Amino acid sequence: MAEMASSKYKVSLKKKLSSELSVVVSSLRKERGHLKQTLAELSCQHAQLYRLVERVLSLETVRQGSCQHHEVKDQRTASASERCSERGGSLAEGGGITCEVEQLRSQIANMSARCQRLEKKVAGKKYLMPNSQGSTTSVEELQHLLRDALEKNKHWLEYDQHREAYVRGILDRMLWLEKQLNEANQARSMEHKEDHSDEKKELVEMQELYETFLHKAKDDLEELRKEVDLTHKSLVEMREMSLLEDHCCFENEDQQLRELQCRLDVVKRRSANYELQANLIQKCMLNRHHEDQERIADLERQMKISSQDLEDEKQDCSYLKKQMIRVLKTLQKTKKRVTKESKREQEDPPSCEEAQPPSQLSRQNVASSSCSSFLNESFLECPGCLAEYPASHYRELMNHMEICLD
Repeated sequence: MAEMASSKYKVSLKKKLSSELSVVVSSLRKERGHLKQTLAELSCQHAQLYRLVERVLSLETVRQGSCQHHEVKDQRTASASERCSERGGSLAEGGGITCEVEQLRSQIANMSARCQRLEKKVAGKKYLMPNSQGSTTSVEELQHLLRDALEKNKHWLEYDQHREAYVRGILDRMLWLEKQLNEANQARSMEHKEDHSDEKKELVEMQELYETFLHKAKDDLEELRKEVDLTHKSLVEMREMSLLEDHCCFENEDQQLRELQCRLDVVKRRSANYELQANLIQKCMLNRHHEDQERIADLERQMKISSQDLEDEKQDCSYLKKQMIRVLKTLQKTKKRVTKESKREQEDPPSCEEAQPPSQLSRQNVASSSCSSFLNESFLECPGCLAEYPASHYRELMNHMEICLD
């Protein structure tokens, strides 16, 4: 009982320590998550400011590049106008046509692909024969080409003007956006300064709280370590005790298992014997069943035979009854005859008897004695119970047959 109480106390102490540790760890995790959240918000604000600065710098670079491009376009247009004026003055001269054509080729090649095609045509016509007609045709063609070039230059100038107006609008828009950005940055910086000052205060407070919590946590951890050491020692002792108890229990269980194994062996032997007995009984029952089936078959056969015999006997009885009735009728007839003859003999006078010879008397006596002896010696049987009656008692037999057969 004391060991059980100590083990329960240790288990409850472990649960209490684990619950306190979980509470402290959960509070520290919550504070750590809150600090991470504040740091993430600050990093997001710094990232937004950095993005705004990068955008302003990109806009400035775009503006500078557009200005440079615009200056380059102005220089190109000025040089093209100067060259066109120089070409118009050089038409009066007849000897420097080839040099001007070469200059026009180089200038048109820089302007567009169509000018390149025209330059190819002029280059093909440069190798024509130097007669007067060829020179006039080449001059007319050059004039036509110069007109085309002037028209193209006008179109390019209009396009440059429109582009300059578009670029100026973009620059104005960029300047307005820069102003808006500067104002927004100033307002943001002011808010950021105020927020940053508040955040610094909060961070300082959080840092102090964090340090206090850390000190508390360290103290709690040291106490918990001590408690854990004690619990570890108690656990070691409990483990040793449990090992001893387990060893004893194991020995007891081993002995019980051996006893159970012996019982199982006995039960298996008994079950094997029972199975053998059951098999033998089953075989005996099967044999008996087969014998009973054979007996039943034999009895059925005997029943059929006996029923057939009965039918035959009934037929024989009916036949015998008919024969007996016939015999009885014949007996009655013979009896009537005998009675008639006896009556006649009695009615006859004695003289007649005396007058008769002795041979006739002896014959009549012999006939009557033979008839009576025949009736006494012959027996009739009942077909039901096989009772014997003499032929002279046929009336008794008739009454008996009526009772027995009914």
